[in-house]
Amino acid sequence: EPVDAILARHRVPQKLAASLVRAAAAHEPDDQVMALAAAFDAAFQFASLEEAPGRPLVFVGPPGAGKTATIAKVAARAVLRGRKAALITTDLVRAGATEQLSSYGQLLEQTVTAAGDTGSLAAAVAKAEQSGHDLVLVDTPGFNPYDDADMERLLADIEAVGGEAIAVLAAGGDAIEIMELGLALRELGCRRFVATRLDTVRRFGSLLALAHGGGLAFAGVCASPYIGDPVESLNPVSLARLLAAAAKPLRDPAPRKAGQRARAAEKINSSRTVVTS
Repeated sequence: EPVDAILARHRVPQKLAASLVRAAAAHEPDDQVMALAAAFDAAFQFASLEEAPGRPLVFVGPPGAGKTATIAKVAARAVLRGRKAALITTDLVRAGATEQLSSYGQLLEQTVTAAGDTGSLAAAVAKAEQSGHDLVLVDTPGFNPYDDADMERLLADIEAVGGEAIAVLAAGGDAIEIMELGLALRELGCRRFVATRLDTVRRFGSLLALAHGGGLAFAGVCASPYIGDPVESLNPVSLARLLAAAAKPLRDPAPRKAGQRARAAEKINSSRTVVTS
């Protein structure tokens, strides 16, 4: 499949797609995947979550992006490597949010703390660091990038703990919309992002738009809701292979027999029920 067709299939914005096609044309045009990888290498940045900055990681994103599950995956990977992780949540608004993270913490046998305000968050982070936790992960409520008060509260929390903001966003959606969201994430100090729900979508153009428009590095992807499955790191080649892979087919429901269809149609046609729009 030609590079331009791959990018069109994933609904990559036209201007970005044209730039990537030109870059790919200069590198091994007979091998489309490697040519696409070379274009990605020139256009985007890649910084795995394994590259820990030695400061708290504060996960931010819109509601339902998958922040809590992503934190659990990162913590699980850290525990398997012998690290001691502290899980802190500031999401005391969403029903069941604290309980969800606490259940993950119990499974991993790691500390979980709830912090209701900026001062409590700073105190919880300081206590975790003093207790020998070498990885501090902070969960936050879903935020509205168009609400100034929401942005200011979140930024205050990040600055209070000297943390690195990690963006978490679900794959799919409108590319232009997510590109604008990327600009808001940059205001919060985000420099890299994790993409979730890759198993539920077939087009990833919005992720390229986010990396390009927001200037964010690919930190990893989640292709499973299970915490035992890690956040998978990306590089230019693995990203190219992800996009070049054949589209996942939609599930084909089992066809009904002709007699069943005829009886169903007869029942509907004989009904006296009136349907209005």
